[in-house]
Amino acid sequence: MINKIMLIVIIMLLPAIAFAATVQVTWNPNTEPDLAGYRLYVGEASGQYGEPVDVGNVTGHVMEITPQHGATYYFALTAYDTSGNESGYSAEATCFIPDGVKPEKPTGLRAIIQAIVSWFKGLFGLRAEVIG
Repeated sequence: MINKIMLIVIIMLLPAIAFAATVQVTWNPNTEPDLAGYRLYVGEASGQYGEPVDVGNVTGHVMEITPQHGATYYFALTAYDTSGNESGYSAEATCFIPDGVKPEKPTGLRAIIQAIVSWFKGLFGLRAEVIG
């Protein structure tokens, strides 16, 4: 039984603005005596994966992907035995790749103007009242 998948993503900026991510996926080992290995699935939508990577009878795998900024990647794992039987999918592990672009700086800041207005009101003894 596959108990847990852990996902570690290391993002590296490469020359020429190419973006690559190294994804390390680890999991707890199954205990069946006829276990032959695991298949790792990855996709860009939950439950929709591409062709699996047969990682063998190990409890971790490192793969490199070229991620799309702002995308979420979904990982699932199956186990298979020496008779060719394959388990169902493990629980998904997800990985969100941030876009890396800073938002525009805010405009229209009015706090300074409000402070000046308040200062003038205080200077002339004016009070603000809420009507209604």
